[in-house]
Amino acid sequence: MLKAKALCAVQENAIPEQKPLVPMGLEQNRINRLIGKKQNIVIDSFGDENAVKEWITSLAVELVKNDELMKEFILKLRQQYTNKMKEFSFSLAAFDSESRKTIRHLFRDEMCGIVDSVEAPEDSDRICGNLVFSAEAQNFLAGQYMEIGVYELIREALEELAVQHKATYKLYRNVKVSTKEGVIKNEFDIVIEWNGIAYVVEVKSGKQFNAWGSLLEIGKEYGIIPDRLLLVDSYLPNERANRIESFCRYYVCNLKNGSLKQKVIQMIRNDL
Repeated sequence: MLKAKALCAVQENAIPEQKPLVPMGLEQNRINRLIGKKQNIVIDSFGDENAVKEWITSLAVELVKNDELMKEFILKLRQQYTNKMKEFSFSLAAFDSESRKTIRHLFRDEMCGIVDSVEAPEDSDRICGNLVFSAEAQNFLAGQYMEIGVYELIREALEELAVQHKATYKLYRNVKVSTKEGVIKNEFDIVIEWNGIAYVVEVKSGKQFNAWGSLLEIGKEYGIIPDRLLLVDSYLPNERANRIESFCRYYVCNLKNGSLKQKVIQMIRNDL
């Protein structure tokens, strides 16, 4: 999540004292392109792209691809974690038969370890079960799944674009920008490095985000406004997303109809 705070000046190219999440060699030099010379800040750490297990990534991608079907259920499960309610029971009456089949499959077969004792008979319009009360399951539903799934879909889009243009790219998650003293100033969900240019992707999985101007301000601080910042918010309808994009000069998309892939490719192609 991006945190819009004033940036404090520190010595350029200073090496942070904190132990990074990955070796501070070539990769550190590449990711430092994000901050450039004028920001006078340092990259504290960034996540290892291999840290997330394949079976977790595949679940996250399935949930993101089926966002329209699953996001309200996930939101309710998140609320149940907050209220310490173990049992859930959801109606499927509003969905057609094919959508019900997908929802039942995800709950019964894919979300094992997050939910258990799921009952979803084919002849019933309800799905019932229990939440698994572990920190790992809660954190996953609280937003990790969206960041992981979006990261993977962006990687697929970049791979396609790289083949077309015979180019290389690098993708980073959970990039932390700090002062020399180790005070975290900003956190970026996803950073793309393409031909020496940095792009930032901010991912929102809930209904509450509305700080459009804060993203604009921090985008200006890092030189990624206009056109090198993308906000992914699955709850934004197309008209509102387009309006924010027009006024704030960064890209905005939900997860409908391949819009994420389209926006990522459009953003990169602006600099080709």
